[in-house]
Amino acid sequence: MGRSGKAGPTLAQRERALGPLSLGSFLAATLTCAWTLIALAHAGTSPAELAAATLLSALPLLSNALYLAGHEGASIGMIPPALFSLIPMSTLACHHEGLPQVLRVFAGGTALLLACFFVLFCIWFLRMRGAYANAPSLAGDAALMVLGATVRDGRPSPTLQTRLDVAARLLREAPLRQVVVSGAGEAEAMARYLEEDGIEPARIIREEEALNTRENIALSLEALRRHGAHTTQMAVVSNDYHLWRARDHGRKLGVELVCVAARTPRSGLLQQWCREVLTILFGGN
Repeated sequence: MGRSGKAGPTLAQRERALGPLSLGSFLAATLTCAWTLIALAHAGTSPAELAAATLLSALPLLSNALYLAGHEGASIGMIPPALFSLIPMSTLACHHEGLPQVLRVFAGGTALLLACFFVLFCIWFLRMRGAYANAPSLAGDAALMVLGATVRDGRPSPTLQTRLDVAARLLREAPLRQVVVSGAGEAEAMARYLEEDGIEPARIIREEEALNTRENIALSLEALRRHGAHTTQMAVVSNDYHLWRARDHGRKLGVELVCVAARTPRSGLLQQWCREVLTILFGGN
């Protein structure tokens, strides 16, 4: 099942192009919250209300700031937290009689719209968790697919390391299991990491062409079949946020994959889950 036609831009390439928008949303939300805080203080809002709204607004903004400090470049996953940070201030402003009527109406509409946006994301978070929350236990010969992620200087990123650590544990538990490591420019580093962790090279199949999740699944299945893997189950190992989309692509290919979750590093937890929701909603592969 090879690739047909010219491959489009990957999610990472699109994300780099949207970097200024992601960073701009963070900065704009920060300035808007600060301006609203000053306006509310001048309008005579009680210190307790200001403190509560400031704290609730600051949490997603602080999360974005920490993400920027610990990762390379901005992520589209920073946009939803930036928008969520406006909800407390907008809600407080729309109920404050000391502000002009037009500003209160605008604040109320903004709060309502963003609250709906927040609820939509929460619903998707629950759906995404359902992909792996009740997954069956693996058979002893279940084949594993480990989906690629960022590799820096030839080494897997912390996010990818969590996937590989889970895969290594599963491989040590059952000597009949094989694993496909999938991703263009990532498979070699993934295989080397597993070998350094004590996994026999003969059990590792490299898939070095996939540019997105859909290709990860399709080409990994092809690689397993090409190597004559006859298993009772096929399992996909990836970070928790990523498994709904992986399972969905498997179903489109006629395969019911068992989802095995690796924990997402806390430094990018909110941004990764939000990024994944945006990817799903806009039809990303």
